[in-house]
Amino acid sequence: MLACLEKPKSRYSDFFKFGDELYGRLVDESGMRFYLALTLKESSDFLNEFPYGESVTEKFPSTRYDISEASACMALGRGTAAVFHSVRCLEAGILAISRCLNIPDPVKAAERNWGSALRKIKEEKDRRWPTSTDCLTGDGQFFDSLYAALAAMQNPYRNGTMHLDQKYTPDEARHIFEMIGGLMKKLSSRMDEEGNPRA
Repeated sequence: MLACLEKPKSRYSDFFKFGDELYGRLVDESGMRFYLALTLKESSDFLNEFPYGESVTEKFPSTRYDISEASACMALGRGTAAVFHSVRCLEAGILAISRCLNIPDPVKAAERNWGSALRKIKEEKDRRWPTSTDCLTGDGQFFDSLYAALAAMQNPYRNGTMHLDQKYTPDEARHIFEMIGGLMKKLSSRMDEEGNPRA
């Protein structure tokens, strides 16, 4: 087409023949692909590098992949997949809380589960802040509220997501994604994924 335009005596009819050829090739090539269209909101979710904010990604770099995948899955209407990736982020949070409380990292396979980790967090929390008054301010309040939130998420979201019978709609996934995002933001306001600074 460019060569045709560069010839001094080219005719429009010659140029448009190439246009017809180009159109045919585009149609053929397009037929070999499958396209999805996203709304502006969905495309924003799909392309967002920091859906939980830069602080979470900076302080919990191991969660970057799952946060990004959760956001992309929501953009594509894949609710259950979005919840799966969102919940995986909480594992970094649980490990950080354990480290912040100086609970040793689990070494045995049987100890690498939410139940065991949350039980140890609760034991250490109760040892450090034994009374309800101790849990009204400062780190006592912070760790008490984190434990309560994680314990409340364990059965319906973490355990439920790992079983075939549980499915999530896009609206349910958005709710869970935002709830987990709020928890991760709270965590990143106090510590990084190594649990620093220590309690």
